[in-house]
Amino acid sequence: SLETLGMNISKESEYLEACPQIFRFLPSMVTETAQFLISEFGVEYLESKPQLLGFKQSDVSYGLEFMSTMMMTDAKSLCAKSTNLLLQAIQG
Repeated sequence: SLETLGMNISKESEYLEACPQIFRFLPSMVTETAQFLISEFGVEYLESKPQLLGFKQSDVSYGLEFMSTMMMTDAKSLCAKSTNLLLQAIQG
């Protein structure tokens, strides 16, 4: 569950409002994505942009790789400063 990953469950309604499609996803998919994002950027990062839970972990990982390729450098530090940059990378 997201709570075991350190996410603030009292903000659950905010997460669902920001990303209502997570109701249609398997819990394992949402948890996998959350685990990846938290391991890369921290729990606060994910809580600030819960829309990222609406993507598969593989899409998030590819988005980060894509941004690094486009910038010809490791984009993790820049994406860490801007959730919108990572979101744009995922969406292509």
